[in-house]
Amino acid sequence: MNDKSTLIFVIEINGKSVLASMPTARSIAERKAQNPMLCSDLMVFETADGPLWNGEDEIVVREALPAERENWLFVRAHTEPAERPR
Repeated sequence: MNDKSTLIFVIEINGKSVLASMPTARSIAERKAQNPMLCSDLMVFETADGPLWNGEDEIVVREALPAERENWLFVRAHTEPAERPR
């Protein structure tokens, strides 16, 4: 779980981390952040402050901070994988 070579990227909007993933390269994380389906989901998912994304603010992709990385790895290690539709 503490493998320092595991890169995790975070999608950040207005200084808030909203999604973490483990793509094989930053360019893949950046493409994922611009995916129309993901962008649509970010406008639908609500927080106490409103939707995660307003459709206009910049979406930033960055490498996860150490605490974010450890949290993501911990959750992944302790979560059952979702069943894929057949």
